[in-house]
Amino acid sequence: MCGGLYTWSNNQENPTLVKLDRVLISQDWEDIFPQVVVNRLPREVYRNPLLVTVNKCADLPFIQFKFDLSWLKNPDFFHEVERIWMQPCRARTALDKIQ
Repeated sequence: MCGGLYTWSNNQENPTLVKLDRVLISQDWEDIFPQVVVNRLPREVYRNPLLVTVNKCADLPFIQFKFDLSWLKNPDFFHEVERIWMQPCRARTALDKIQ
């Protein structure tokens, strides 16, 4: 989400700030619209509206991951998977971490 971390405030002197609003998409939808952006708009009273902007990108090639069982026979396979899995994740959200 661009434009801030929170979507709701109680407007007090020491405000309570909460991320109440979310945008949920499926993998199929993201495949069609890979350049989706969620922007938090300015708050009028208590809540910040979210604006979802999508651009259908025809220039990106279709990429499909396929797992080859022969990889399991490589003696370095599990070590390499563990090495990559243990690298720090710089994602800001849970959804980004999963992806």
